[in-house]
This record gives sequence, structure tokens and C-alpha cells, in this order.
Amino acid sequence: MLVSYRVIGRNIREARRNKGLTQADVAESLGLSLLHYGRLERGDRRAALEQIAAIAHTLEVSVSSLLEGCVETLHAECSASKTIGTEIESIAAGCK
Repeated sequence: MLVSYRVIGRNIREARRNKGLTQADVAESLGLSLLHYGRLERGDRRAALEQIAAIAHTLEVSVSSLLEGCVETLHAECSASKTIGTEIESIAAGCK
């Protein structure tokens, strides 16, 4: 299973724009350089789960909303019902 960081970046960008913030606003709030943050939004750089959680907190959205999108298999098949968010929820459900 492969994670599409471009999809995550697109979700981050959309959430930022919905808040009316600039990349510079968010980067400063997170303590990141504008260059690094821009790469996260474009999907050019992988974001650690901790970074995704911090971005979600800053943008006042859920982590799962930033992770929403297709999880790619090695054969590039994509299932709308199998998203990163649903994968994380199923794993977390087993931790109760």
C-alpha cells in the first residue's frame, strides 16, 4: 500500500484556503520554513504523522480530513472505500 502525499498536500491546501490563511501564515504558526511547508502542500515532501496532526490543529480540521483520499496499492488500484482515514480508524478501534 502506498500513501499519496500529493492527495494529502491537496487536502492541506484546501483546508488552508478555507481558513483564509496564506502558506506563510501556516508555516510561521508551525515553526516551519515557507519552503518546507510549500513542499508539504505540493506533496514533494513526506509529512510525518506528528506534522499532519500539528497542521490539522492549526487549520482546525480533523487529521482524517487531511488524510482523506485514495490509498494506492502496488498495482495502482484505488478504492474509494479504502482511505487512509478509514485505515487509521480501523487500527485505532483495535486499541480500545
